Amino acid sequence: MNRRDFLKQVAVTSLAAVTAMGLPKLEVGAHKGTSPASFQTDASGKRFRGTKDGRILESPDGGRTWQTRMNFGERCSILDVYERSGKIYAHVEIQNYSFVAESRDGRIWYTLNWVPQNA
Repeated sequence: MNRRDFLKQVAVTSLAAVTAMGLPKLEVGAHKGTSPASFQTDASGKRFRGTKDGRILESPDGGRTWQTRMNFGERCSILDVYERSGKIYAHVEIQNYSFVAESRDGRIWYTLNWVPQNA
């Protein structure tokens, strides 16, 4: 089993456990809709945006159209999306716990055990 499959399995198992415990759904502001966290990369010319319902959206045309590139699930909220050294970082929150995910292309995401500086 590779790391990606392992992380997927852990995430699914964790979300299933949280759901089974019947914890209340975390509401952050208007549950549907986009957060103001977005950026445009200089290298690819693409814009990324996080949503309060756990999705990372990508716009190849400067924000006219948006496509979902990652869906962490509706119980998650994307608190911030930013770029550092050519990589995309997303600060994700679920049930008052948070973690940082990293991607090189916006399509494949990895969790980090450290938080990059967001200056």
